[in-house]
Amino acid sequence: MQKRRLNSGAITQLTPFITGIPRTDAKAVLHEWQTDSLAAASSTNFVLEGDESTTVATVATSRLSNTCNISDKLPRVSGTQMAVNTAGRKDELALIYRAAA
Repeated sequence: MQKRRLNSGAITQLTPFITGIPRTDAKAVLHEWQTDSLAAASSTNFVLEGDESTTVATVATSRLSNTCNISDKLPRVSGTQMAVNTAGRKDELALIYRAAA
């Protein structure tokens, strides 16, 4: 198998589940939603016609959240690192900027 660098295009090809999830805009710092659970399948879940109905206890939905954050990563290269021979790299700062992106 050929090795290749994973960039955003390759990642989306490798993760069809993630790319299939609908996206939405966050309206606040704390983004919240609810999830529900389904009852287990049962082969005895039937009633006779005309039989009295019974009620079952329900389970409350779960409330989930995600906090939006601002990330900041500022690379730094010293003057010495820029001046010395970096063993094949022409520009140390350009390399660090590419790696940080």
